[in-house]
Amino acid sequence: MNTLKEITTSAENGSSRFQLDLSVTDLGLLNDLLHSVSDPRAAPLRQTIEQHIRSKVLFDLWINKSIVLCDNCSGSGNVRFWDDFLGEYITAPCRKCKKAGRLIQFTTIRFEPLSPGWKDQLAPVY
Repeated sequence: MNTLKEITTSAENGSSRFQLDLSVTDLGLLNDLLHSVSDPRAAPLRQTIEQHIRSKVLFDLWINKSIVLCDNCSGSGNVRFWDDFLGEYITAPCRKCKKAGRLIQFTTIRFEPLSPGWKDQLAPVY
């Protein structure tokens, strides 16, 4: 059973510390979720969880980083759109890649032992 309990509360700044009680499967799902978020505030928690996973050898993580072309601007750094008011195309910097034309793609693969819980969710491999 997953639980979250408060372990300490600081009176000076009102901040609290919490402890999570998770199963290995839920820890893996939390790790996957943190890797899908690009918010820099998630980085410390992501690093802490990765260190714990690797120290306990709960499952294997494979993280690959690669540079890919931006699919919004096709690598040019600029996008064109039609302006009805002016009656012409306008070129603007791409908001997705911030005019760089390239993005860093993170691919995370998690390998874990086959457990009975996965048996109903996965199709057999032939």
